[in-house]
Amino acid sequence: MMDMRALLATCLVLAATSPADAGNNEVTVGSFTRALRSPSANALTEDSLDGGSFGYARRLPLEVAPRLELWGAATMLFGYADGTTFQTLSTELEVQQYTVGARARYALHRRVVGNARLDLGTARAAVDLRDTEGHSASDSGWGAITTGSLGLELLAIAHRRFSLGFRLDLGYVVASGIELTAKSAGGEEDTLELDRMESSLGHLELGGRFFSFTVLSSF
Repeated sequence: MMDMRALLATCLVLAATSPADAGNNEVTVGSFTRALRSPSANALTEDSLDGGSFGYARRLPLEVAPRLELWGAATMLFGYADGTTFQTLSTELEVQQYTVGARARYALHRRVVGNARLDLGTARAAVDLRDTEGHSASDSGWGAITTGSLGLELLAIAHRRFSLGFRLDLGYVVASGIELTAKSAGGEEDTLELDRMESSLGHLELGGRFFSFTVLSSF
């Protein structure tokens, strides 16, 4: 009888300190804000880059340490920012980002999980400039991107086959410069004069600190 009680107590302790086994798959949807602090980005906008994200992750079959899990993840992100440059031109910045990476998750409690993540991928930046007369110029390009973050997960539902909660991440994005040259949207009659365009938008860098809020579901 004493052995059964000891076994029951051990199971209860493990249940309280282990992450809920909610399967090997995870889907996420979230929002983020990224501070743009490079001179090239500040030439376009004083705002942060805001947007949303979608992701899928799968638990890797690796035994690293008790309460520690490794997950492979793929994420698609999109963001927008508006601003003014040369005091007369309105700017629109659109970013699409695609990354793959790994996340380490450590169970602090049955409903609380700490994590660290590293992603590598590519990002597309599109810039559109317009003057007060409706003339426009635009360009787009691709660059490499690296993202690292630390986060905390809080699970509202933590069952064996299903979990639902949210994740808070704080991290930093390192991005290569994307070379951009503004091109007029029309012909010679629709020319937008930008004397200093090449010096301002030669290489657009979109790195910076970010914060994200993500809803996650595991099954």
